[in-house]
Amino acid sequence: MEEGPTRGGAVSRQSAWPFIAGTLAGLAVGAVGGWALVGRRRSLDARLVRALSRGREAPPLVVVPGLLGSQLIRPDGSTAWLNLGNALGHHDLGLPRRLPFTESRDALRPGPLLGTDAVLPRAFGFTEYADLVELLEGAGFEPGVGHGPLRYTVFSYDWRRDLVESARALSERLDAIAEERREPDARFHLLGHSMGGLVVRYFLRYGGAEPEEGAPVTWAGARRVASALLVATPSAGALPALGAILEGTRVGMSYTT
Repeated sequence: MEEGPTRGGAVSRQSAWPFIAGTLAGLAVGAVGGWALVGRRRSLDARLVRALSRGREAPPLVVVPGLLGSQLIRPDGSTAWLNLGNALGHHDLGLPRRLPFTESRDALRPGPLLGTDAVLPRAFGFTEYADLVELLEGAGFEPGVGHGPLRYTVFSYDWRRDLVESARALSERLDAIAEERREPDARFHLLGHSMGGLVVRYFLRYGGAEPEEGAPVTWAGARRVASALLVATPSAGALPALGAILEGTRVGMSYTT
């Protein structure tokens, strides 16, 4: 019997070549298909977006990515997630197993939105955020948090950490943007994708607080929210995410845990 992939990313000689051939064929087909679709890609009409604000300065849009959606950066500035090594060998990105969980940390920090400043992540299927940025900028949005008709920014966070901690960091980030804009009562449009939607929902319901069991919803984050859009958010949980935690995430010929 042939060996399948192991948790460490090793594959047997018999199973590796079909996988490599299939990967190359898939990339070739995807490249041809991608070029064929370039001419047919439709963008969001900027007039629709401008009409929503009715000539006024719209609240800034804050994008909250999902699981794996933020790069992870080492202290020396190099990228731990996602890089070519993640696709060729086993890489352990797991947090140290320490209790209490607040002490389970390492030196990695969240970086830019995955796939928006490098081609490699897109080659392995992480294309949604590059598509989103292209859509927003095609509609007239500009990156940044300063004053302007249409502005957007990204809230990057360490998706390995506790959701409540991420919601607290989102609360602090929005307060900092409001102070930078000199608008104490500033509100924001929040766009949460996948697990990012859970972060947005928690922030909207509780702000940055960690409620006790049975505590009522306070809607503490609502003071900062003009609107909240949750996209592909696993409100009832996600078994694939559990599988990724237990067995790792397949990237190319590797499993990254």
